Amino acid sequence: MRGSRVAGALVLLATLSACGRGTVSAQIPPLTPSSPPPPSLSNSVSAPSSPFPRPEATVGPDLPKKKAKGCAVTKLRSRGEMPPDVNEQFQQEQLNPDDWYGAGGLWTLLDTTDTAYRRSGGIMTLRTVWWRDHDEALTVEAVATKTGETVRGESPGPYPVPGVQPISLPLPHLGCWHVTATFGETKVSFITDVSRLAGPD
Repeated sequence: MRGSRVAGALVLLATLSACGRGTVSAQIPPLTPSSPPPPSLSNSVSAPSSPFPRPEATVGPDLPKKKAKGCAVTKLRSRGEMPPDVNEQFQQEQLNPDDWYGAGGLWTLLDTTDTAYRRSGGIMTLRTVWWRDHDEALTVEAVATKTGETVRGESPGPYPVPGVQPISLPLPHLGCWHVTATFGETKVSFITDVSRLAGPD
């Protein structure tokens, strides 16, 4: 069952890759920015254009204060409660609500976060996929749990909401990373062991 979910998630991830070189899935139409992307990558999505419909929500572990020997990977069962209207919107967009982890109006796919991808110049990126239910700034950063190195996400531009927003994180190395997304008053965090390295698209 997890294999089929992961396969479907990877198809979606490749389609929405910030690198823009993935193939288009026959089942999920490609998402295009609502306006032409800026010349350079930005660390945030669009500014809010309407009142925020959700109160503060937080889910996920804090950054470990001590350097642990292992990696306490966050499991899907640790997610917050799925709001009924978000569940309905997922189903309308032919997305499986059971595959998503998050809280409030911000959700992500955990099954895709164990693989980094090679890019030109020896850069590795961790591609994360986020689902937002309204138009508000989204920032994502990752901290290496053993070294404290911090990287910030890059986005190709604003995407329609409600809908999916891909964010790429440039990683200096594989290993255990604590990822935190900030979406207004909502924070979603998880720990992932990025242990696989895939070739370029």
